[in-house]
Amino acid sequence: MITKTETRQDGAGNTITEQKYNHLAPAEMMKEDNYNQIDGVISNSKKPTFEERMQDAKDRAKEHNSRKAERHKGAKQTRKNNRHRDENRKKSSHEH
Repeated sequence: MITKTETRQDGAGNTITEQKYNHLAPAEMMKEDNYNQIDGVISNSKKPTFEERMQDAKDRAKEHNSRKAERHKGAKQTRKNNRHRDENRKKSSHEH
Protein backbone atom coordinates (compact mmCIF):
# COMPACT_ATOMS: atom_id res chain seq x y z
CA MET A 1 0.00 0.00 0.00
CA ILE A 2 1.88 3.07 -1.21
CA THR A 3 -1.07 5.28 -0.27
CA LYS A 4 -2.89 5.41 3.00
CA THR A 5 -6.47 6.48 3.50
CA GLU A 6 -7.33 9.16 6.03
CA THR A 7 -10.85 10.09 7.01
CA ARG A 8 -11.68 13.40 8.66
CA GLN A 9 -14.56 15.79 9.05
CA ASP A 10 -14.60 19.33 7.73
CA GLY A 11 -16.07 22.31 9.56
CA ALA A 12 -19.58 21.63 8.18
CA GLY A 13 -19.62 18.07 9.56
CA ASN A 14 -19.01 16.40 6.19
CA THR A 15 -16.81 13.31 6.13
CA ILE A 16 -13.82 13.67 3.85
CA THR A 17 -11.74 10.67 2.78
CA GLU A 18 -8.29 11.38 1.38
CA GLN A 19 -5.63 9.12 -0.09
CA LYS A 20 -2.13 10.21 0.96
CA TYR A 21 1.17 8.95 -0.38
CA ASN A 22 3.06 6.87 2.19
CA HIS A 23 6.66 8.02 1.69
CA LEU A 24 8.00 5.12 3.80
CA ALA A 25 6.36 2.43 1.67
CA PRO A 26 9.24 1.93 -0.84
CA ALA A 27 11.78 1.63 1.97
CA GLU A 28 9.52 -0.72 3.88
CA MET A 29 9.02 -2.92 0.83
CA MET A 30 12.76 -3.55 0.75
CA LYS A 31 13.00 -4.38 4.47
CA GLU A 32 9.78 -6.11 5.49
CA ASP A 33 9.28 -9.85 5.39
CA ASN A 34 5.97 -9.54 3.54
CA TYR A 35 3.91 -6.79 1.96
CA ASN A 36 1.02 -7.24 4.42
CA GLN A 37 3.03 -5.31 6.98
CA ILE A 38 3.53 -2.06 5.05
CA ASP A 39 2.28 0.32 7.73
CA GLY A 40 4.92 3.04 8.13
CA VAL A 41 6.94 1.10 10.72
CA ILE A 42 10.11 -0.71 9.59
CA SER A 43 10.30 -3.05 12.55
CA ASN A 44 7.91 -5.85 11.80
CA SER A 45 10.56 -8.46 11.11
CA LYS A 46 10.48 -11.84 12.77
CA LYS A 47 12.06 -11.88 16.22
CA PRO A 48 14.67 -14.60 16.90
CA THR A 49 13.49 -17.60 18.90
CA PHE A 50 14.90 -18.46 22.30
CA GLU A 51 16.97 -21.26 20.76
CA GLU A 52 18.44 -18.88 18.15
CA ARG A 53 19.36 -16.36 20.86
CA MET A 54 20.96 -19.10 22.97
CA GLN A 55 22.98 -20.40 20.02
CA ASP A 56 24.14 -16.86 19.23
CA ALA A 57 25.22 -16.37 22.85
CA LYS A 58 27.10 -19.69 22.82
CA ASP A 59 28.87 -18.75 19.58
CA ARG A 60 29.91 -15.36 20.97
CA ALA A 61 31.15 -16.97 24.23
CA LYS A 62 33.15 -19.55 22.29
CA GLU A 63 34.75 -16.81 20.17
CA HIS A 64 35.53 -14.76 23.28
CA ASN A 65 37.15 -17.73 25.02
CA SER A 66 39.30 -18.56 22.01
CA ARG A 67 40.55 -14.94 21.85
CA LYS A 68 41.20 -15.05 25.60
CA ALA A 69 43.18 -18.29 25.22
CA GLU A 70 45.29 -16.72 22.46
CA ARG A 71 46.08 -13.73 24.68
CA HIS A 72 46.96 -16.06 27.55
CA LYS A 73 49.19 -18.13 25.28
CA GLY A 74 51.04 -14.99 24.19
CA ALA A 75 51.50 -13.82 27.77
CA LYS A 76 52.75 -17.27 28.82
CA GLN A 77 55.30 -17.24 25.99
CA THR A 78 56.46 -13.75 27.01
CA ARG A 79 56.98 -14.90 30.64
CA LYS A 80 58.92 -17.91 29.38
CA ASN A 81 61.13 -15.70 27.18
CA ASN A 82 61.77 -13.31 30.09
CA ARG A 83 62.71 -16.21 32.36
CA HIS A 84 65.24 -17.51 29.80
CA ARG A 85 66.65 -14.02 29.33
CA ASP A 86 67.11 -13.62 33.09
CA GLU A 87 68.76 -17.04 33.39
CA ASN A 88 71.16 -16.18 30.56
CA ARG A 89 72.05 -12.88 32.26
CA LYS A 90 72.80 -14.70 35.51
CA LYS A 91 75.00 -17.22 33.69
CA SER A 92 76.92 -14.52 31.86
CA SER A 93 77.45 -12.46 35.03
CA HIS A 94 78.81 -15.53 36.90
CA GLU A 95 81.23 -16.31 34.08
CA HIS A 96 82.97 -12.96 34.36
